[in-house]
Amino acid sequence: MHVVHAAGETAHDGFRVPPPAALPDQHWVPAGKKVRFAGAEIAGPLYFGRPIAGVEDEPSAIDPTLPIAAVGDFCRVARALWASYKTLTARERRGYIEWLTSGRNHPDVDMRLVYMYFYGLERRLVVDLQRDPAISAELLAIEDELLRLREIYAGREQAFGIAADSLLHWVKSLGAPPTLYERKNLEFRRVYGLRVYTEVAVGQAVRARHPIHARLALAWVQASGSAYMTAECKALQPQFEALFEELFAAVHPEGMHIPDPPGNYELLYRPSSPALIGHPATAIELQDTVRTSMLTEPLQQLKVIFKTAQAEVERFAKLLKRRRGAPCLKLEDLQSLPMRLWPETHRASLRDLVRRVSQGSVLMRASEVLAAIHPETKFTKSSAQAVQAILQGLDLSTDPPLIGEGRVLKAETIVAVLPTELINEEKASLHAHARAVRALQAATAVAAADGCLPEAWPAWLEAQVDSWDGDLAGSPLLRVRARLTCCEPPAPAVFRKLAEGIDEGEASAIARLATRGACAMGEPSATSVKALQKLYQALGLDAKKVPGDLHAAASGQGNAAPTAGGFQLDDQRIALLQQDTQRVTEVLAAIFATEEQALPAQPQPAAPAAPETLFGLDAKHSQLACRLLTQPQWTRQGLLQAAAVAGLMPDGALERINDACFDLHDMPFFEGDDPIDINPDILEILS
Repeated sequence: MHVVHAAGETAHDGFRVPPPAALPDQHWVPAGKKVRFAGAEIAGPLYFGRPIAGVEDEPSAIDPTLPIAAVGDFCRVARALWASYKTLTARERRGYIEWLTSGRNHPDVDMRLVYMYFYGLERRLVVDLQRDPAISAELLAIEDELLRLREIYAGREQAFGIAADSLLHWVKSLGAPPTLYERKNLEFRRVYGLRVYTEVAVGQAVRARHPIHARLALAWVQASGSAYMTAECKALQPQFEALFEELFAAVHPEGMHIPDPPGNYELLYRPSSPALIGHPATAIELQDTVRTSMLTEPLQQLKVIFKTAQAEVERFAKLLKRRRGAPCLKLEDLQSLPMRLWPETHRASLRDLVRRVSQGSVLMRASEVLAAIHPETKFTKSSAQAVQAILQGLDLSTDPPLIGEGRVLKAETIVAVLPTELINEEKASLHAHARAVRALQAATAVAAADGCLPEAWPAWLEAQVDSWDGDLAGSPLLRVRARLTCCEPPAPAVFRKLAEGIDEGEASAIARLATRGACAMGEPSATSVKALQKLYQALGLDAKKVPGDLHAAASGQGNAAPTAGGFQLDDQRIALLQQDTQRVTEVLAAIFATEEQALPAQPQPAAPAAPETLFGLDAKHSQLACRLLTQPQWTRQGLLQAAAVAGLMPDGALERINDACFDLHDMPFFEGDDPIDINPDILEILS
């Protein structure tokens, strides 16, 4: 048999050529470097050279003094357990060299040769790295080689994948940054009994007095062996992790703070190489890391959270099984589950509602609130109760409540969905809120007496809330209730109910707000004035004062000012105007006419016959109509001046002229708003 030596010399059986004196001592060949041996160029990383007296024996080191065959075999190794280069036969050594030079990736290689090569990488990272920190420059190359080997051979032998993971995590723990606990996206896992990243991160956080976040807490309780995920939780792992984080945040909203106990963390490594078993380098004390074995009480708390989340997820899994995996659960199922476990369709719909409420209170029908959570459920007492409970869990409420005091709203009732804290605002000034709401309802009932609210009414009503003084100034809750009042204006029939339990000052303030509102939208109609008179009567006020109060409101005199004690009048009372009484009476004569029987008239001297007027109007309206016919188009400013000359309110006067023209000629007198266009057909009829 021919044997090739390190010097490349050939020998016959029974004759040995002594090794040359120039052979190198055992040393490390890094990645990217090569060594020539036995007619081949072998690339690092590996150990090569003859043994050095007094130096630890490395099983993977290629000893050039040992014989090597010309033909090798790397598919079979005679050793039963561990292999080392020294114990291999000459044929097996040649096979090992061939495996090294052929890419180190042959699928049929004997795994003991792969392990032997791995022993060299293990020594470099566990022993040499501690002796010489400069070796850290090689870490990336060695880690890449470990990952490559793991990808090729872990599927063939699971134990090798575990060994590779253990070595990788050992190196990462030694080079871990002092704030490893802050990296929330790290992959924490337990490998081959070595809980490196998890325990080091926890120990660092405790030593630094830094709170432990939810993800690290979950990894810690799992890695400790204190809790295990059941099959149901593994199947719903995203939901389980989300629920654990939610429960953890409820107990530790700012993270888990743990007192710093005595003792440093001892990092232990379980080597694969027999030469490293019991080696001092496999146990290191980390000075900036707490010994996590002392943290039994915090770990027990996390176990309770873990078990709670697990129970909820298992219940969710059973529900899904009963529903045969249907993604749409019933409303009662949703109510009994944490929101983190809801199917995405329901979560997305509810998230959209919360997003809208965060931008401002949302007005919607009671049935639409239910549909935002569970569209398939009909609006009933039980469903309303379930929806109200779900909203309360999100610190949201409806105004009015969907269900309360045995009463359930109708499905079509308009409600406001708003933060619960706005509802709580009312408790601080319950009496003032109640009076203010009554005032808003009364004013809206008068404004809607004609059957519909003016378009500008909601904005005007909210502006009144913003302009008030005291505790109710700009109240968000009152603004919401103003909008609700506009959505479903009360009828004048509620006036008597609104007047229950109020004093004279509050009654006057309610009447004043309604009067100002009636004038703010233009000239009040006859129907609005009648509604205003009914409101005065219900409030116990003199209805005969309505004309004077309307005139005062139109002139901008007097404001209703709610205070902390209730909705009250200003201190300055508004007296009826004494001047221009006759002019006001003439302007509003038609408006305040009622169907009541007139009092017997006192005998008066005969008056001369009234002159003929346009469209059967009174003198002032006829005068204004004739003035408007003098030009085909009028601006708003011009109209105001013409109405002022006639002593009339412009909007009401135009409406009356238009109605009279329709009655006589079945066509409008004018069209448009600003400017207004006079109908040319009227001129032809009158000419």
